Amino acid sequence: MNRFPVVFDLPHSGTTITAEMADALLPTAVLANTDWFLRELYDFLPGLGFTVLENNF
Repeated sequence: MNRFPVVFDLPHSGTTITAEMADALLPTAVLANTDWFLRELYDFLPGLGFTVLENNF
């Protein structure tokens, strides 16, 4: 058990965009800033009792 609460944020982890978002972006920019493997890289954190925030969009 962790002595202090720790929250990890995984920025740029979203891989879904709405149609409205896609319409507002250049085709080359859609999901260009996604860090594709953050979830897999840090998937052990919840098992250690840490809270993880992930983007959906």
